[in-house]
Amino acid sequence: MKNLNLYIKNVLKYYFKSSSYKAAYPLIDADFNPEVEVKRLKTINLKKKDNFNEIKAELVSQVKENFEVIAKLIDYAESEKGRKYLAGKNVIYTLIKNNWGGVCFFDRNTKEKDFYIDFETYFVEPVNKYLEADKTKYKYHCTNCERSIKDLDLDYSFLTNTGFDKRKSSHVWNHNNDLAMCPICRLVYTCMPAGFTFIQREGIFINSNANIQEMVRINRVMKNDLSTKLDDQNKSVYRALVGMAQESDVEKHRYELADIQVVRHENDNYRFNLLAKPVLTLINRFEKELKNLIGAYFEEGNERQYIFQQVVKNILDNQNLFLLAHKLIYYKVANYEQNYYDRYHIMNVLKINSYFTGGAREMTQTITLDELEKVREDASSFKGELKSDEREQKIRGIAHQLLNAVKTVNRGLFMDILLKNYSGIDMQVPKILLRIFDNDDNFRTIAYAYLTGLIGDTKEDNKESAK
Repeated sequence: MKNLNLYIKNVLKYYFKSSSYKAAYPLIDADFNPEVEVKRLKTINLKKKDNFNEIKAELVSQVKENFEVIAKLIDYAESEKGRKYLAGKNVIYTLIKNNWGGVCFFDRNTKEKDFYIDFETYFVEPVNKYLEADKTKYKYHCTNCERSIKDLDLDYSFLTNTGFDKRKSSHVWNHNNDLAMCPICRLVYTCMPAGFTFIQREGIFINSNANIQEMVRINRVMKNDLSTKLDDQNKSVYRALVGMAQESDVEKHRYELADIQVVRHENDNYRFNLLAKPVLTLINRFEKELKNLIGAYFEEGNERQYIFQQVVKNILDNQNLFLLAHKLIYYKVANYEQNYYDRYHIMNVLKINSYFTGGAREMTQTITLDELEKVREDASSFKGELKSDEREQKIRGIAHQLLNAVKTVNRGLFMDILLKNYSGIDMQVPKILLRIFDNDDNFRTIAYAYLTGLIGDTKEDNKESAK
């Protein structure tokens, strides 16, 4: 009943009442009015005072009525014209609009209602005319392919976040805008959405440009992974990309993505990265740790921030994970309720980051993974020596002080806080903590590992260590 109500409200009524669908109904031209039918759908809500056995017959009748309408709406959408125009609307507003807009069927002033005809008229017919035209007197050239063009009318402004309006001359050298394209290149640009693999608000394109066959093959593998290998809850272009990089069925294909450009589309912006071999090495080296991060997240505002995706984004952008680690620890210390991860996830982030920051290019470790675990265990041991009745409050106070010291990269303050608290329980500061004075990266790595052990559950830590 609950799922049925959600389907009626969030799917059927949402789509069949949308303006884009309403504009397509005249094109389908069927003896069926979905606007009238969808109004017949009623959500069925039970009240606490209702006795199910007493109202069962009435409920079954209402469900049957809804199912009759739903079946008709599905048949309507699955008809030849229904698929052509309703599915076409979905493609336009969920895929195509990510890469280009403002012209053709995106132009609010267009008079053509059939978007297939509109596309044909706006993009295809000019190509045919251009191919047949005498271009001997054309004095301009396409900035993509160098073909001769008559004028500079076809600019890049219709491309989302990559083109610009030709009237904005400040974007070009000496305010003289001579950037224009031929009708053929413009038609090719409209195919960009077909190259990207989109899932939710994320898009990715792997620019394996050695040859077109390899480019198509790799991007098909990406699309196939998203549609078959990943469940709905964990679908992400980052999951698919990492999955391809970790593919080990045939060893020679393990690094086939090395030095290939990856283009990401997220939050209406493009990000360009070179998938260097050291990055692939890191992804394979920490396959287990990355897999452990899947599903862990925290909430900022109304959005979920998945730790796995944040880690992969930073790696691709060649950015360390210190800021992410600081945030994860801070939320735990502050008892922020909207976090769904534990200290094992934080340790995995630190392990990956330790390898990543070990060398600017070679990514070799300076703090070993065993040393990181030793630091965490030392923090857990210190916590276990505190009196149980004051442990939680005292740990929170110490953690806040240590976090501030790390944030300001103040190694002396960090050590002073440790010395003060260790002497208070007659314990010696572990020798490994002296390595915070090696360099800033080692300081932050060790400090965050110590804080992770400090905020973890003592029983849980001891149980894990015993394993």
